[in-house]
Amino acid sequence: MTPNIILWLALAIVLAVVEASTFNLVSIWFAVGAVGGLAASWLGAGFTVQLAVFAVVSLITLVATRPLVGRLKPRDTVGTSADSNLGRTGLVIAPIRPDQPGRVRVDGVDWRAESALPLEEGELCRVIAVGATTLTVEPQHAAAT
Repeated sequence: MTPNIILWLALAIVLAVVEASTFNLVSIWFAVGAVGGLAASWLGAGFTVQLAVFAVVSLITLVATRPLVGRLKPRDTVGTSADSNLGRTGLVIAPIRPDQPGRVRVDGVDWRAESALPLEEGELCRVIAVGATTLTVEPQHAAAT
């Protein structure tokens, strides 16, 4: 075995081990490219050609499979605790006008709130959207219609 064959084989193994340990698909394309470089070395190509084969095979593998992998990977979205307020009933503690936010208490927590319809203090409302620090609410009776 020539030193180049050993180099490409070792590189392919190391990249495959890195890929297996990360589960993030960061080096698999380069491991396949290293196998291409190994094949070129095995066939007696010069080191410059081996590097070119490594680069081309890695790039082709990346371009061909990356979009597919992106669609197949599960997309875990982590909701915030505020998202748990969607659909919940709140109590208006400061009047809300379409052009002026007010305050709503949901499960004992006070929130800044906005609404397309006016709400008076003491009315019940339903949370229909959650912003960064603001709840969008509607009158409780609107939820039934």
